[in-house]
Amino acid sequence: MKKLMMILAGAAMLFTSCGEKGDGPKITEAAKWYITGDATYFDGKEDAAQLGSLNLDSEKSNGLTETDVVLGNFAFLKAGSFNVELKDGSVVYGGTKTSELYVDGDSSLADIGDIYTVTDKGAAITITDPGMYFVALNTDLKEVSVVKVNWGLIGGAINGWSDELPLGEATYNNGVVTWEKTNVTIKKDSYKFRFGQGWGVTLKLNTDETNNTINTYSDITGVQKGDANVLTEAFANLQSGGDNIANATAGIYTVTLKYIISDNLYQAKIVKTGDYVPSYPENLYFTGNSYNNWTWDEGSYGTMIKTKDEGKFWAFVYLQAGVADEGLKFSPALNWDAAFGVSSATIVEGGAYDKGGENAKVAASGVYQVVVDLVAEKVYIEKPVVYLLGDVVGGVWGADAFIDANKFTVDDEAGTITSPAFANAGNLRMCMRNAFLDDENWWKAEFNVIDGQIAYRAKGEDQAAVAVTVGQKAILNIKTGAGSIE
Repeated sequence: MKKLMMILAGAAMLFTSCGEKGDGPKITEAAKWYITGDATYFDGKEDAAQLGSLNLDSEKSNGLTETDVVLGNFAFLKAGSFNVELKDGSVVYGGTKTSELYVDGDSSLADIGDIYTVTDKGAAITITDPGMYFVALNTDLKEVSVVKVNWGLIGGAINGWSDELPLGEATYNNGVVTWEKTNVTIKKDSYKFRFGQGWGVTLKLNTDETNNTINTYSDITGVQKGDANVLTEAFANLQSGGDNIANATAGIYTVTLKYIISDNLYQAKIVKTGDYVPSYPENLYFTGNSYNNWTWDEGSYGTMIKTKDEGKFWAFVYLQAGVADEGLKFSPALNWDAAFGVSSATIVEGGAYDKGGENAKVAASGVYQVVVDLVAEKVYIEKPVVYLLGDVVGGVWGADAFIDANKFTVDDEAGTITSPAFANAGNLRMCMRNAFLDDENWWKAEFNVIDGQIAYRAKGEDQAAVAVTVGQKAILNIKTGAGSIE
């Protein structure tokens, strides 16, 4: 059996010759459709010019993973025109543009391509903008869809998951189409190649009122799983529907993507050309099911406290466990573009995680301290470790103050953290402890109770003095942000 693998923006398009057992729909010799015409680089009805059955995103295609009604392929086209033709030449489709294709099939979003209604011996479809195209034929509806393919990079390792970083114009040489972009910053995170500004090309399947569309993939990635799915300085094959590409070493890279026409195959490589000098956000926010169900609306998110150390943030949070969509994620802006979570979908004992894409969860509902260290790319989710220091504990500071007698207690049901009774009168000082702070830098996670609220020192200098008396306690309500001295 001869099997042609055509990788559609991350989607493997399979079709097989008749008479032999194959993975996809049987396409007889008489039913083979080809892209022909002076806009192509083909001499005739070559295998690389054949339209094949598409690998579909079943979640967006009403459960379908493939269909023999809609066939497609990539084609690198030059200025000119083309038809879609049966192998035996008995039907040569051409036609006129009748409508547009939109991002995710939503007409309120950007136009990404054109739909032509075709007839036998109809006018050839004209190409005025040379480059890579995706061409699909609906054999029932007699429609040809044409999408210009402008590949880009997308992901947390690039500029977030909303917009593609364009690779630029392609070049053609001896049957190979190549995109190359230099000086690309790729951080320690994950990414994919994508075109079309959305996660798939939505195509009409039939004229039914419902369940009438299918969705091909519009992204490509490596063929391995998990952290093994990486690109190196050697070209590697790409596929669709796979795991994100992992990047372990932040740096400046040259990214090369190529399409081998004769094999209908995408390959890519990256070459590190310089070191990455990181910059860190001024703000970091978090949201989740405990914060109005995963929105960034006003009042639906929390704000991390920025320390004097670049890239280091912390906060007290109240988290729910064992509920739908539990956990939280973080973002330097009030959107999902560069949002991140933790590396493990399961709860890690001790609460220390690598930065990743999973929701940060806890084993039991209650009060936690969350520390995000963007320099080390670590996230800590721990029960609060809070101590009194200074006047109220006899004038001791740092490691000498970090003893059980000075440690706060946590009431998870009430959502509060309460100090021991003050042993001495004086000015109140207290701080959170975590592995990212050494004993002498406790003040970088200091806070106090001012005007009935928990007030955080953050990047600032010493806070205003708060005088207390013997026997009083500091009570911090993490659910409301209120603080009191009683």
